[in-house]
Amino acid sequence: MIQEALFKRKIYKERKVGKMDLLHRLPQIIVISACITSIHTQCDESSCTCHCWSCSVPCTSCAKGWSGTTANYCQRKNVAYKATVASSSTEDPVSWTSYDPENAVDEDTRTSATTKSGKDPWLTVRLSEYLNISRISVYLEINYSETYEVYVTDSLLTKLPIDHFCGTFYTTTQERIWKYVKCSNERVFIGNKIMLRKKTNYGRLIVYEIQIFKCSQGTYGPQCENECRNCQDNRCHEDTGVCEVGCKSGWYGDKCDRECPSRCAFSSCDRNLGCTNCLDAGYSGPNCDPCSGNTYGRNCSMTCQNCIGCDRISWCQQCVAGFYGAECTDTCEQGCKYNSCEKISGNCVGGCRNGYMGLTCAEPCRGNCATCTIEGDCLSCVSGKFGMQCEKDCPEFCGGDKRCNKNTGNCSECSSGRFDPSTEVCSTNCLQTSVCLRNGDCLNGCVNGWIGPRCDMQCSVANCEKCMESSDQVTCEICNDGYFLDNTRGCQKCPSNCVSCENDLRCNQCIPGFIGSLCNEECNTNCIDGLCSVDGSCTYGCNNAKYGIGCGRECRDNCVHCFSKDNCTKCLPGFYGLYCQKTCENNCYKCTGYSWNCGSCKAGFYGMYCSEHCPEDCETCESPDRCSSCKNSLSGPLCQCHENCEKEPCGENGKCLSGCKDSFYGDYCNVTCPLPRCQKCDQSSGMCKLFSGEDRLPEDVHAYISVPLAVAFALVCLVSLGLAC
Repeated sequence: MIQEALFKRKIYKERKVGKMDLLHRLPQIIVISACITSIHTQCDESSCTCHCWSCSVPCTSCAKGWSGTTANYCQRKNVAYKATVASSSTEDPVSWTSYDPENAVDEDTRTSATTKSGKDPWLTVRLSEYLNISRISVYLEINYSETYEVYVTDSLLTKLPIDHFCGTFYTTTQERIWKYVKCSNERVFIGNKIMLRKKTNYGRLIVYEIQIFKCSQGTYGPQCENECRNCQDNRCHEDTGVCEVGCKSGWYGDKCDRECPSRCAFSSCDRNLGCTNCLDAGYSGPNCDPCSGNTYGRNCSMTCQNCIGCDRISWCQQCVAGFYGAECTDTCEQGCKYNSCEKISGNCVGGCRNGYMGLTCAEPCRGNCATCTIEGDCLSCVSGKFGMQCEKDCPEFCGGDKRCNKNTGNCSECSSGRFDPSTEVCSTNCLQTSVCLRNGDCLNGCVNGWIGPRCDMQCSVANCEKCMESSDQVTCEICNDGYFLDNTRGCQKCPSNCVSCENDLRCNQCIPGFIGSLCNEECNTNCIDGLCSVDGSCTYGCNNAKYGIGCGRECRDNCVHCFSKDNCTKCLPGFYGLYCQKTCENNCYKCTGYSWNCGSCKAGFYGMYCSEHCPEDCETCESPDRCSSCKNSLSGPLCQCHENCEKEPCGENGKCLSGCKDSFYGDYCNVTCPLPRCQKCDQSSGMCKLFSGEDRLPEDVHAYISVPLAVAFALVCLVSLGLAC
């Protein structure tokens, strides 16, 4: 209490120095921990060196400078304990209290190493040996944003290299707190000197304790509580336990904690891979486990092929189907019936496929044998053959695949239209032409009008389509159209206009245009095509703007077709809407949905809204340069040609430039050829070139051409002036 009072009194006196000085004179506690190489005391195969307070009794506490677990006798050493310490300055003692730098390494947190106030005060700890250092822990009381830097360096250096910087820490509150600093980027430094520096323009550094821990050789872990006795020289990384040099004989793995198998050959246990060479055949892998899958032999280096039950020591016990031999590498002959043969001999299991013989079924059957014994005797013949050795031909009338009995030669199946003994012909009255059983009976019955097993008896019932024979009596089963079956199973004529009927009072179907149970009433004239069902309903619906079962009800005005008064499906041109009461735009012939949505325009107009005028000679058009119909018997895309022009284009005012169609001539092809039966005449003169049905001029044509020819001849003579005529 006296010491605390004196300290507070000193701080009060120093307030005159100013606010900055006051902030930098607060007490601070720093503890530094580092990962380093192990010390030389160690845990060996039997025990660990004792670092307890007392080693003569069970370990209950650790000696000064040592810590860890008492279970392995305190193997964590504080290497900073009693180390050489220096500081930037030392605060003057107060009463009996000392602030020497050595107080930071005495393992007594009641004492402190305190510097005087100044710029960037520091404290260094020089260790007795070079160590690997990667982590720092700091415990301190700190004011607000105080920043501290930690360096790991070499005591022989006179300057502090920047690349020896380990890390930094700071706090934003005034508190006493542990700070654990890990060197930046997981870096590990090698050095024997640690510097702690406070970055400030004016302040002091107060350190109560600095501790640096390392594990005894052969131990690792946060408290050095784990042992690595299987590592060579008992050397392992003190954090991870990974052996640094290698494993002792008989062990492998990163930590040398996996025992090499007893089957592993000498010097074949690899640190990383485990056993690489097992002594006994049939074993492999890091633990010399039995071979798996289809492998066998030394280190399971050989693979069974085509094998069932691969023995890991020798080879296959059984081959898969299709293979044989000691290692199942030989292929069974293709003639084996089940694609399987004995493992050693290769003899087929279950016999041969059709067409093969011998123990291994490698040899085809002889001659025309389809199947044969192992010795080669024929058991069956190929199609078309019979006899002891299948040397004879089956009869030519055998059907199907042309087979016949091996011994007798009788056909297995007759050819179409024949029956036993294959020379007899089936009746043409069989339902399926020329298909009958071996005894001649028709297989699927008779065609209409015939009865009997062989369909050789004609039906005796008049107007019967299909009759039947029962108890020596012939009756009808189905009558011809227009007749019905009466109580005696005879056929009677249906009423007039009936296509078919149940009896003389009820028709099933009428001829077109008639209805009613007796088909004596005509269909409604408003039925499409005049067709209706027996009940009077129109077969294809109504026309003439009618609807209803009998097409007797009127659709709405302007409605061409409807299913009811309120459902018009087709309107008159110029109208649209559900009730056909809306009017299309002026030039719109048909529209849907809206008055301007034209499907087609009135004659003389085109365009989306039918507002554009067609060319003058167009009756209707699709565009200004394409007429779809013409006026005044004209033709062509722009209606400029006469309708009798052979083809376009046309000249001025529609003159035909490519000739006329049949039987016309003239500039506009609008004059009929003068001669009767003239199929083609000259466009200019009208002289006939081709008559219908003839390839020469008929006799009566001379009357039409003799006079013009005589006149022409006379004119030639006069012009000749003296030439003989």
